[in-house]
Amino acid sequence: YYSFWSSNLFYNSILCYGDEGYYSYCVDVGSSNNSRITNNNLVNKNTEYLIGYNGTPPASDYNNLYNADFNLVDWQASSGQDAHSVSFLPNFASTTDLHTHDALLNGKGIPVAGITDDIDGDPRDATHPDIGADEFDNPVFIAGNDTTFCYYDPYFQQQSYVYNIGYGYDSYQWSNGSDSSS
Repeated sequence: YYSFWSSNLFYNSILCYGDEGYYSYCVDVGSSNNSRITNNNLVNKNTEYLIGYNGTPPASDYNNLYNADFNLVDWQASSGQDAHSVSFLPNFASTTDLHTHDALLNGKGIPVAGITDDIDGDPRDATHPDIGADEFDNPVFIAGNDTTFCYYDPYFQQQSYVYNIGYGYDSYQWSNGSDSSS
């Protein structure tokens, strides 16, 4: 997204991936001074750039800002923005389907007047909306296919847990190939 005019960007999910070049931003507001970036899920797998601007940083908060080289604390200190934001790689359904059920996005947004539905037409939570384009309930951790959770530890002579699956999920899903379990 690129704009020279004041822009309000609310409840978007943007994933930049592939070979998009050196200056690849999820959002670039140029030199607009009154832009607001709120409740967005911005992930850039190309470069370290997430939000582009000239001059004063745009008002930005309650977002997920992720890039492997991005440091949220440094951004907060240098820009004075995103005090309530998070930074992690969300588990999107695919590179073209940006639905997610990550617990770290669930209820972490702030209500925006006039926006009552998500991208699918589902109602937004009126007091604790989700960050990103999709409003969801019941966070689900999706491990993916053939993910190793345990291994045999010869020292303890037992299976050992080796996968950090996070916290705050209502359910867990995994697949062992042809069969799925939850």
